[in-house]
Amino acid sequence: MIDSVLKNWQALQEKINQLPPAQQQFLKSRVENFSELLQALIRSYLTIVNDQKNQNIQLKLRQKTAEMIQLEAQLEEEHSLHKKANQALVKSEARLQTFLKHSADLVTILEADRRIRYHSPAIEEILGYKAEERIGKVFGELLHPDDLPRVEFYLKNLSESSGDVLMMEYRKLHKDGYWVYLEAVVKNLLDDSSINAIVINSRDITRRKQAEAGLKETSHILQALIKVSPFPIIGITREALVMVWNDAAEKVFGWSETELLGNALPGVPEEEKESFNDLLEAQFKGEVILGVPVRRIRKDGSLLELYLSTTPILDVEGKFLGSLGIFSDVTDHNKIEDALQIMEATKNLKNLFWVRYVRCDKDDSD
Repeated sequence: MIDSVLKNWQALQEKINQLPPAQQQFLKSRVENFSELLQALIRSYLTIVNDQKNQNIQLKLRQKTAEMIQLEAQLEEEHSLHKKANQALVKSEARLQTFLKHSADLVTILEADRRIRYHSPAIEEILGYKAEERIGKVFGELLHPDDLPRVEFYLKNLSESSGDVLMMEYRKLHKDGYWVYLEAVVKNLLDDSSINAIVINSRDITRRKQAEAGLKETSHILQALIKVSPFPIIGITREALVMVWNDAAEKVFGWSETELLGNALPGVPEEEKESFNDLLEAQFKGEVILGVPVRRIRKDGSLLELYLSTTPILDVEGKFLGSLGIFSDVTDHNKIEDALQIMEATKNLKNLFWVRYVRCDKDDSD
């Protein structure tokens, strides 16, 4: 609009210049006054326009400022949450490292190709290696040759079943050259994006295996001693079922082992059944009975006067399984010391060879 006014104004001045001088003088004075008014009007108009522009700019500026303040608050909140999450993660990792450092269990992480990604510090105590010595090695390198095919088979099947867990026992070669028995829990976490690995938690059970082997050997020795003992040795459960019946017992009482194993103990006279039950109850409470005079009936009906010494038999948890008794006649009573030593050794063993015969219900033995 201003441009149009200015053009008209210029056209008016050109026309005035074409008039006679007297008229030019009169009109020029009028036009000059009008020009001043027009310039003032233009200045006012421009001021108004600028003010409107400034107001629009200020309004937009306030809007953007508010948006920036809101965005800054959001960024600050996210930063605070991220900082807290990082602090929690650092604490969690520190606790995990402390646990792994002091744990007696060995934690092993395997890649999909069964190469070792991680060993916890327990490897040095269990196998003699520093963790970094085994990183990148194939897991099966230290396995006992007899265990390797079985472990490889299980790991192969496990890697094909996401999330599955299995338990294994195997031997690994210690750095000093001897075999260490390990019991392991293995879990497939290959599909877990945070792990992408197979995780093995294993513990050293070498002492337990050695103890089991020693116990087995001792049990064989005791079994042989009981079998060849010249004194009748009888083992019964809490329900008085026969579980041990040696050759001497067969010779003295007349019944064979085949006849009695798993069956009720015969030969207790009616008048002594109460005292027999009392003896069994005493052993249930952990008592050892030495040299008690008893009477027993042979298979042929004849009556025997004997001395009985018994000891309770306990399982690995200390629960009563039954009683092991040794008989001697009056004349042989002074010769029984050697057999009693056998029984005392038997008492100190928790998992005897003859326990395999016991078929009584667990609840009944409590």
